Amino acid sequence: MQKRKIDQTILCHLERLLKQAPKEYIFEAEFQQKFEKTLLYPTDDVLLYRDQFEALMQTALQTSGEVYLLSEGDDETFENGELFVLTDLHDYEAYAKLNIRTLNVMFAPSDDWIMLIEESLEGGIAVLAGTKRFIDQFRTFYGKGESDLRDYVEFCLREHLTRNVPLTQLTQILKMLY
Repeated sequence: MQKRKIDQTILCHLERLLKQAPKEYIFEAEFQQKFEKTLLYPTDDVLLYRDQFEALMQTALQTSGEVYLLSEGDDETFENGELFVLTDLHDYEAYAKLNIRTLNVMFAPSDDWIMLIEESLEGGIAVLAGTKRFIDQFRTFYGKGESDLRDYVEFCLREHLTRNVPLTQLTQILKMLY
């Protein structure tokens, strides 16, 4: 694990992946490519749980030996955030010890996938977007995609019925995914 300064190369990678970075919620993100998408829910606030991390890293190893993790800065932009380079894609403990507390993205130099992770009312939520090949491969390592989506829908409906929380975020996430 290395902490690096955010430079133009990293920002160019991000621009190749995101047409528009999320301003507040991950469903506001617009991707440059016609990526397939899948939802991971819940996450451990703004970090992945071990099984989610391991599935992502196993898939990432197919195309790259390192993964970038970029978190927002205090001004809620990535330009002023923190950049970590994950070089040992098997080291969950090092990842879990990162002091990440804000919306963050993970992506590889191959530019064939990007994951956005944010905290939610209950845990966190992540959207993985990538090429069809990358997403299909990820699904072979992480078999919970359908149940994660079902759990998220159930959570949003429960919050709506018990606390009158609007369904806006749910509808936006579903639009993003489909």
